Amino acid sequence: SHLSFAEVLRAVGLMIFLSAGFPVGKAHIAALSSMRAKGQAISDAKPAIPNSAISIPVDDCAADTLSFWASRFSNWDRRCPVWLDFGPTSSWQIIGACDASTDWGCGGWFFDGSELFLFSHEWTPDERLSAFSKLRESMGVLELLGALYWFKYFASRCSHLRTELWLDNRSASSALSRWWSTTATMLNVLKEIRVLCVDNFIILHPCHVLGTPFNVIADLLSHHHIEEAICRAEQQFGIVAKII
Repeated sequence: SHLSFAEVLRAVGLMIFLSAGFPVGKAHIAALSSMRAKGQAISDAKPAIPNSAISIPVDDCAADTLSFWASRFSNWDRRCPVWLDFGPTSSWQIIGACDASTDWGCGGWFFDGSELFLFSHEWTPDERLSAFSKLRESMGVLELLGALYWFKYFASRCSHLRTELWLDNRSASSALSRWWSTTATMLNVLKEIRVLCVDNFIILHPCHVLGTPFNVIADLLSHHHIEEAICRAEQQFGIVAKII
């Protein structure tokens, strides 16, 4: 499909406006920026042609962005919070980590400065099937499924708050940062996470970390080593951990 350059400019302006209240929209500005750049190049080369007559092809990433936000407008009450993004003087308000394994499931932890929660989930046959790619299970899909479970447990607690989430899988962390993947199975999981972040106004900062030493607790939980995970978590944070 195609959009006129005038439509692209309106879409970019709308995304800039939306991102002031819906943090997920910040990453989606980039999805439309390449279309704007193409249209601007044509407009500069042929200034006599009106913007409405310049046709720009819509790539898959931009199409996903436009489709998602169009679907959200029907449920939007035209209200949103004012939020402060991550910056030099504004660190996380919620921090957590998640991890996934091929032999058991996924797990993670959540810390808000006063409470510490842990979770551990065993993969179902359907979840393993959804992660299967070519000859084996995709680790990237499993890692995103782990992130999805993290948000299912904690999204409501992260509402309106700056949330830093650690993952030790680079492809999963990158996909969350861009809200996009060319792999259909990863994109399907991303869409579910994206809805939770938008509906709860979560200011998300995905952070790629080394599995050792930074993601050891989540790794233990993904292998269902609950007691050891509890022991390490309580040593690290100095408070009692709660399993949910």
